[in-house]
Amino acid sequence: MSAIDIVLLILIVWFAYKGFSKGLILSLTSLLALFAGIWISIHFSDMVADWLRNDMGFDNSYMSIISFVLTFVIVVVVIQILGNLLDKLVKMAELGIINRLFGMMFGLLRVALFLGILVFVINSIDTKGKLITGEMRNKSYLYNPLSKVIPGIWPLVKDWMPEVKPEKKDEKKEEKKDDPPAIIV
Repeated sequence: MSAIDIVLLILIVWFAYKGFSKGLILSLTSLLALFAGIWISIHFSDMVADWLRNDMGFDNSYMSIISFVLTFVIVVVVIQILGNLLDKLVKMAELGIINRLFGMMFGLLRVALFLGILVFVINSIDTKGKLITGEMRNKSYLYNPLSKVIPGIWPLVKDWMPEVKPEKKDEKKEEKKDDPPAIIV
């Protein structure tokens, strides 16, 4: 087992443990809270800024930042409270271990996606093998399987992101339309 495997394994075990300890419901609601908080803050923080200025008499040169953060915090807190209530209902129905096992599986999927993206970025940036040599990659049990995560899921998610287009890596090489986008540095 290489040093790369040890680092990757620590992250995998950590995410699995966190998923198991939180359970699926709290894991999903924390992820939902993050994305919903960002999306709602982007789209509605101007309304919050207007409300703070006009109705509350609060005006500041940092109003856009304050309203974004305030909107984000409120959305995250509300979703977390709802998630905690739902988690308590699941525990009352004595489905706690099922919730935890699915939470662990969700944690493993999340870390596989996170590490897959990380390896994809490293492979795209470190094409000459200066950061992680070919020998280090080949000795690793986990690096090569993780390098297949993004190319493996790209055909499933590419329609959700039509603005992301694969970059041609080589003019002579014809790129398949299912290839994941290349990172150009």
